[in-house]
Parts: sequence; C-alpha cells; structure tokens
Amino acid sequence: MAATTAAAITYRFAKIQAGIAASQRDIARSQRDIAYDKFKGDLFARRYEIYSTAEELIDFILPSPPERPTGGADSAARKTTKSSK
Repeated sequence: MAATTAAAITYRFAKIQAGIAASQRDIARSQRDIAYDKFKGDLFARRYEIYSTAEELIDFILPSPPERPTGGADSAARKTTKSSK
C-alpha cells in the first residue's frame, strides 16, 4: 500500500514538473523571439545611421553639379545649322 501511494505521488509530481518545464520552454522561446526582433531593429538603426552619415559625406565631398542652362551657345549652333539647310 505504501509503495502504491509513493508511486502515485511520484507520478503526480512528475506531471506537475513536466507542465512547469513546458511553460519554461514556451517562455524561453518567447524571450528568444523578442531578443531576435530587438537585434534586427538595432541593426537596422545602425545601418540607417551609417547610410545617413555616408550620404552626408558624399554630399559634402561631391556637391551637386550646377544647373545646366536650357538655351546656350550649343542650342544656338544647332538652330543655325538647321536653318541654313
């Protein structure tokens, strides 16, 4: 009788322990997923900062070219050759 009671109690504690272990596993997976998402966000922020800094540096080194005039000597020469034909 004592052996049966001890076996029943052991079985009950084992089931409780298995439930606790499953809960811990689920929590660990959730924490892993959250940490991974945070890591991706941090990498994006770092990449964006590097991209912005590189863009500013390029703009500083190579300023935008001056605007091309729409009608200059080049367009006047083309008009002359067309009208002379």
